[in-house]
Amino acid sequence: MPPPVSAFPPWFIGQKIRCIDDTFPNSALEQARVFPIAGEVYTIRGMQTGIPPIIPGPFLGFLLAEVRNPLTADGKEPGFWHTRFVAV
Repeated sequence: MPPPVSAFPPWFIGQKIRCIDDTFPNSALEQARVFPIAGEVYTIRGMQTGIPPIIPGPFLGFLLAEVRNPLTADGKEPGFWHTRFVAV
């Protein structure tokens, strides 16, 4: 289970981050079409908390300037779990 939202590091909009985990479950294909690639650098354009469909509990999701996906049925763009990235 991920840590509570208050335990997250001080991420910020505009921060450069590197993807370290690009292994996504097949169920992720139902929510997103474009995914970050391990080793590539991205820019945080937004952050949101949410409940992932596979892992219970809250998580911090990044919206990336270089990756855009269609909105889900609840009107939100899918974010990518913060643990998939490290600060550059």
